[in-house]
Amino acid sequence: MLTITRDVADEAAKNGGVLYYFCHIHSKISGRIIIQAEYNKSKEQSLYPIVTRTNIDMMCRTTGLSPKFTHWNHRFLCGDLDTTFEKCIQSIDYKMNMR
Repeated sequence: MLTITRDVADEAAKNGGVLYYFCHIHSKISGRIIIQAEYNKSKEQSLYPIVTRTNIDMMCRTTGLSPKFTHWNHRFLCGDLDTTFEKCIQSIDYKMNMR
């Protein structure tokens, strides 16, 4: 059982009546609790920033894989890299190595 005090509900009202929670160990394991009596959608905050995917992201089913990572200075895979899958894996490996 979860008990929400009046002080907590008043503080949540600043964010549209929403309480946000997260796991400090696991990235993006989080959520929100909506207090129905205080809920105001126009004041609600985004849980995560909106992500815009590039054409490369759409092709590789990734996030944050820009054209910069399709021009490789270092190879991680053997062979010709002639399939979309091979090019995507090479680009993902290249991006991870660049960090």
